[in-house]
Amino acid sequence: MPSPPPLKQQEHQQEHQQEHQHEHEYRPSAVLRLILVPTIGGFLFGYDIGGTSFVISQLESLSSSSSSLSLQGSPFKTGWIVSSRSAGALLGSAFLMYIDNNVNVNTPVLAHHRDHRHKQQQQQQQQHDRQKHDNCNTTTSGGGNHNKYYTKLRSFLVRKLLAPIGRRTELRYAGILYAVGGLLQYLSAYNHNGNNTTSPWPFFLLSLGRWIYGAGIGFAVHGGITYLAETAPPAIRGMVVSGGELAIVMGVLLGYIAGRTWTTEHNNGDTNSADYDCDCGDDADYNCDCNNWPYIYAATLVASIAMIGFSYAIPESPRYLVSSSYSSYQQQINRSWSIPPGQNRNSNNDTFTRIVSAQVLESLRFVWKPKASLYEHRKLMEIFHRQQFQQHQCEQDTGVPENSFPLTSSSSSSSSSS
Repeated sequence: MPSPPPLKQQEHQQEHQQEHQHEHEYRPSAVLRLILVPTIGGFLFGYDIGGTSFVISQLESLSSSSSSLSLQGSPFKTGWIVSSRSAGALLGSAFLMYIDNNVNVNTPVLAHHRDHRHKQQQQQQQQHDRQKHDNCNTTTSGGGNHNKYYTKLRSFLVRKLLAPIGRRTELRYAGILYAVGGLLQYLSAYNHNGNNTTSPWPFFLLSLGRWIYGAGIGFAVHGGITYLAETAPPAIRGMVVSGGELAIVMGVLLGYIAGRTWTTEHNNGDTNSADYDCDCGDDADYNCDCNNWPYIYAATLVASIAMIGFSYAIPESPRYLVSSSYSSYQQQINRSWSIPPGQNRNSNNDTFTRIVSAQVLESLRFVWKPKASLYEHRKLMEIFHRQQFQQHQCEQDTGVPENSFPLTSSSSSSSSSS
């Protein structure tokens, strides 16, 4: 008789069978709702690629004496308008990557130990400055208060701007940036009146709108693909992520159609004449309306507002909830340095772990059916508790007091209950 497989191998086989059993127990309607917001973000990216080509062609035909938006004989301005979208996307992506990297750098226990010592040094420096300030003349007290308020305001802005944001919030911010950028590009065509044709304000407004719209692209691409990869079921994850790429291509096509429609003079049913591109130069055709190009950008407002609204109807990524909650957990641990030794530090951490578990389970139930959601919940909470265990081991290796970095006692109970 063949010998039975080892116990670990049996557990691995059972786990694999259970995972294969639950991988198709998802809600198709919920998956479609998840895809909608990232798809709109990719669509607006492609739409700008297709539509801007016609905007450039019409602005190049504008007379340089009629508006500062004219690109006639100015390859630098043409390149600036075209590349502003890519530069804004690079800026938006770099900002999000900086936030993610800042969070990842500050999660290890050594970083918290370092930050705690840095905080102590700052407190000592503040006490020294306060004593020095008390010895100064009373006439300088106003400047001291100003510096104090400035320091508080700066720390508040840094804490809010550089705080980690969820994937869903990234998509929401992308919709806001899309809407603001599209609106500025639309309004830039109506900011030159009368004889003030050489004012640089319209061109500046168009450039600013292009940069902001590009930042929205950076947010949408960074948050959209990551959100789909973290929330879509593994069985259809590749297809879902590819759907986001398809949305970009469809956006290019519809942007081309919109640009062709608004920047081309039609023959109005005359079969003997063909459609032709409008000439908005000195010899402009009176049949052409050279102010139609802003409508290409105005059309993005509808999709942007829809993207913002639909972002409130989808859950946060459960994997992001686990990672961000662990970062918050470590910040909570860092604050426990100031707790007196006689107080219990584990009670707050137990409550925090239960809250994280409930949030993750609620997010999973949006996509998965009941049994599958419990299975996915157990896997994610195991990751969270494994991080806590590594935190505890790192605390012992670095010699940090054990009561300053407690390991929550609810880890085993939460995983078993799920």
